[in-house]
Amino acid sequence: QRFHFNGEYHQGWRSIAYNKIGSISDIVVFDGATGTALRYSSTRLEKTDPNSWGSYTYFKENGAMNIEWYYNARDEDRVWVISYKVHGALGFYKDYDELYLNLFTDYPVAVRRVKAVLMLPSDATSKDSLAARIYSTRNLSVQFLSASVADAGTIEYSGENFSPNEDLTIVAQWPKGIVDQGAYAKDFASTNALY
Repeated sequence: QRFHFNGEYHQGWRSIAYNKIGSISDIVVFDGATGTALRYSSTRLEKTDPNSWGSYTYFKENGAMNIEWYYNARDEDRVWVISYKVHGALGFYKDYDELYLNLFTDYPVAVRRVKAVLMLPSDATSKDSLAARIYSTRNLSVQFLSASVADAGTIEYSGENFSPNEDLTIVAQWPKGIVDQGAYAKDFASTNALY
């Protein structure tokens, strides 16, 4: 995520709704300029405390995984990379399999530009067998939405000029057999074993 700051700020936020997904694991936040991982904290921190800057945490709340990171920024551009693994996001249907994923929902600020790339095994399918869609649930100010199959294993999504509180969803469909449904079920069982 790239931020353009006007004024002083100390906390970033990413909320990933548990809508049509099972769980989220392996969360790490990186400084986009240096590639260095921020320090993990098991608790939420005070954003104005300089000892908190350079740290991140995450927690479940209100049906979502919430990720916070802390920094010192004033009148500048900053970039952070939020890395995580989503479990249980695929749908298995009679004639195809599908990824349906909300990239963001209800951000209180405008989003200037979004790009997402989905990569499947290129030897497992052909370009013509992939389908891609992108849409905004409000679609109030979006001037550009694009979902295109770049090659046999890559789908590219992009959009621009989202107003505050607009939502963005991507959908991809591919032939049965690219994803092993048994391996998917095993992953679901292992990530939810404690429950």
